[in-house]
Amino acid sequence: MNKLSEVTMKAEHRIILACKEYLARDQLGRAVYALLTGKTVDDDTIIAQSIKQMSAEKALNMVSELYAIVTTNQAEFPASSEAAIAGLMQCIEYDGVLLIASGASASGKDQIILNCKEYLDRIGISTDIIHKYSTRSKRPGEIAIHESNQVQGVNLDKTAYYTFGATAFEKNSDIFFKYEKYQHQYAFSKNSLRNGKDIDVQFLIFGDISKFSQFIRGIRKYTNRKIISFYLSAEEETLYQRQIARDFLTPREREIRIREMKKDVSLLTNPSLLEMYDLELKNGRYQALGHNEDIVVHEVLKYVRNPLAQQHLDILRKKNHVNDSAG
Repeated sequence: MNKLSEVTMKAEHRIILACKEYLARDQLGRAVYALLTGKTVDDDTIIAQSIKQMSAEKALNMVSELYAIVTTNQAEFPASSEAAIAGLMQCIEYDGVLLIASGASASGKDQIILNCKEYLDRIGISTDIIHKYSTRSKRPGEIAIHESNQVQGVNLDKTAYYTFGATAFEKNSDIFFKYEKYQHQYAFSKNSLRNGKDIDVQFLIFGDISKFSQFIRGIRKYTNRKIISFYLSAEEETLYQRQIARDFLTPREREIRIREMKKDVSLLTNPSLLEMYDLELKNGRYQALGHNEDIVVHEVLKYVRNPLAQQHLDILRKKNHVNDSAG
């Protein structure tokens, strides 16, 4: 190794150590500046100007690099740095909003997304639902579409499921973030995430609560959108009764879903897991109709550049149960 290489490696090591120290103190701006310039600077005015001039794509790349630096030889990304990441994301210009719904089976994820989509479509805010792939069988009420010799099942309610056999699923190059749930494989469409740059709001339904942290880290590679996430909770007995009422499930499928549902309910008692979400919404037996939708739409509209967004934010603010502190 020549002297120049040694000097370069020492400089890179110094920057990495500095980044770790900055992140430990929630000084994300300084960490980003160090990565961007190879220099450590304590003048926050200079740093702020540099970050403001940074493109969304560059900022997201910086975030990915910081994750790689900090997680080397560590099991978890520090919670303090997760908070600092949010600070950087507030400094960049977003390409609209990505709303992520999570929660136990039968908590109402699909329905609240569809209700919010219908509301936003009605007031002139453009929306789209991210396509999800699965190996589960096509259900009643889904349309079979023959495309590239693969049978796909598309929900009539437009929650965008595409079902494949296991072999076709594994060979699908459009797949992003595979996970297993209810003894089936699920994943999302990279193209669906990347496309639709003119769309104000994209919706995504994520079913595996235990992998939410990894999912949020991974999805930043594919979108420059402001990410807003919420989880739905309900009484376990209410969730159980909803499973029983799902007549499209076989007895075996119902048994599996109830077992998974109980695991999810248990996970949602973990404070460190819940802190990763932006909003908690109760969707049990006694919740008022439309209340959750108002909260979600209100939060989304704050980050939508469409001029119609501000007009409807004002309308929502006049309702007694929605204000800027919701969530």
